[in-house]
Parts: sequence; C-alpha cells; structure tokens
Amino acid sequence: MDYYFDEAWWCPLPETEYTDQGNEVQKVVPKPAFLTARQLETSRREHFALAALGDAKAYLGKEVIEWAKASPADARIPEALFIAVQANMPSKYGCIAWDNAEKIKDEAEKMLRQRYPESPWTAKLSAREQENNNPD
Repeated sequence: MDYYFDEAWWCPLPETEYTDQGNEVQKVVPKPAFLTARQLETSRREHFALAALGDAKAYLGKEVIEWAKASPADARIPEALFIAVQANMPSKYGCIAWDNAEKIKDEAEKMLRQRYPESPWTAKLSAREQENNNPD
C-alpha cells in the first residue's frame, strides 16, 4: 500500500506513440466491436471529462484540501492530507502536470502541521523528511 500512495499515482494516458521507425504519431485505439454507438459516445464524453480534470495527484490533492476546509474535525483528514503531500512531492515525476504540485503539497503540508500537530500522520511526515535529508 505504501508503494501505491508513494509512487504509483496515475497519469494522463499518452496521446501519441512511436512507430517502429521511431516517428511519433497520433495514438489510435481501435473501438471495441462489442460496444454500441451510444456506449462509444458515452465513453468519448467520459474520456474528455476525465482529461479535463488534469493530473490525478493534483486533482485529488485539491479535493483533499477542500474537504479539510469543509470538515476539519473529520478524523480521516490528517491521513488524507499526508497522502496529498506525498503524492505531490517534486520527486513524484512521471506525469506532466507539475504546475500546481508544489503549491498543493505546500498547502496540504501546512494544514497538516498547523491543524493536526499531534497526529501520527504529522509525525510520519516529519520522519519521512528526516529519512530524505539523511539517506544513510
């Protein structure tokens, strides 16, 4: 589970691929023959709606921050903030949406440290920082 939360955040699917000759071309995914025209249209709309949300780690981080603002007494908030911090660390490369990652990480971290200083999730965040600063 730690690996999933620490490393394996999903990214938008690539829109291009490379040919055997090394040329980049538009990726074409064949339409499944078992889907109806209506199902294909629904799939197309859902694909564009999901793409519009952007990078999953940034989207979920923003959602956690809004949830924390709306429900600060919810006992699940410290863990969710910890996960948002970890997911939006600069080392979590692989997705192209880095533009808001640091801002989201900083805001989630500030909320976790200021609102929940005695939480085990705050302690775990501090322990991770020490590990990263002293990799020996």
